[in-house]
Amino acid sequence: MLHASWSNDLSTESAEFFASVQHLLTIIIEKQVTRLMLDSGKPDGGILTEEVTGYILKNTPFTKLEKVALLESLDFLWDNNMIQLARFLQQTTLANFEFRVFPAKANAMEWLAIPETGR
Repeated sequence: MLHASWSNDLSTESAEFFASVQHLLTIIIEKQVTRLMLDSGKPDGGILTEEVTGYILKNTPFTKLEKVALLESLDFLWDNNMIQLARFLQQTTLANFEFRVFPAKANAMEWLAIPETGR
């Protein structure tokens, strides 16, 4: 299981954010991560750029992800952006993962710990 979080000071439009997404996907692919918890902290109205979205779309099919948990942030628009991206990935790529949003880390950890059946 991998828990990824971003600094509250990191703009989603920055080169540093794009580099962090690249690094995250590299780790997920190389380490064959199956469970991922994303914590975007306190985003400030940011949106995912086309460059970031394109990179995620291109590389997600090469992952072994089974479950992805998103911790709710204080920014409804950011959370909705992430939910829509996850749904799009599930519908348009060969990425076959479950995706859920949780209000607290403990809830997400509990769900991620449940073993998958039939895989």
